[in-house]
Amino acid sequence: MQSDSETPTTSQVTPEEFHILYSDFPAQAQELMDKTLAAFKDGEVKETLITDISPALGTHIGPEAVRLAYILEN
Repeated sequence: MQSDSETPTTSQVTPEEFHILYSDFPAQAQELMDKTLAAFKDGEVKETLITDISPALGTHIGPEAVRLAYILEN
């Protein structure tokens, strides 16, 4: 387990991809993506995706849910 002093910061780690999933709240999803990408230089993040959550999953998490997922470079 990493201690706080070993936790990477955005200057040390660049995610290869960001994915935003949302439940009936696309404007909030886009706002989250814009804020997330602002923390990185242009071109650092290779791929982004914003998509809605399936109705089956949305039933359990409710409306206006937003999730951020990322994949780190090797």
